[in-house]
Amino acid sequence: MDLESSYAMIWVGMHLKDGTKILHIQFRANEDTKHLGVEENLKALRQYCIPFTSKETLWNEFQVIR
Repeated sequence: MDLESSYAMIWVGMHLKDGTKILHIQFRANEDTKHLGVEENLKALRQYCIPFTSKETLWNEFQVIR
């Protein structure tokens, strides 16, 4: 399946639930993003659903606790 096709976006949408499903629907309904494919959709989901943490940040927090 071509990841840039509308069928791939529909397939991804069928496997999501709750908040990620809502974000997916909004992504597909938005005029600026509805033409984008699965890769761009996953990047957007990561941006809103998975907080960015780095080893350095975690290490600094650990040092403060100690």
